[in-house]
Amino acid sequence: MSELTLTVMRLGFLAVLWLFVIVAVQVIRSDLFGTRVTQRGARREAGRPQQAARQAPPQQRQQSGGRRGGRNTPPSWS
Repeated sequence: MSELTLTVMRLGFLAVLWLFVIVAVQVIRSDLFGTRVTQRGARREAGRPQQAARQAPPQQRQQSGGRRGGRNTPPSWS
């Protein structure tokens, strides 16, 4: 192989190694500090209409097993 080919291969290998190091540092940094919060999320929240009040709990529940299986019972019963 010529000297030019070996030099190009060495530089390419060095570039790949540095790329690996930079990516590894970015991954560690994102693990330590988390993702950056932007203002877009806050604007999106302000544009949403208010949600309705919570729904009341159900008046009856379906029994799925046991001696009362298949019956609708009030929530106060176990």
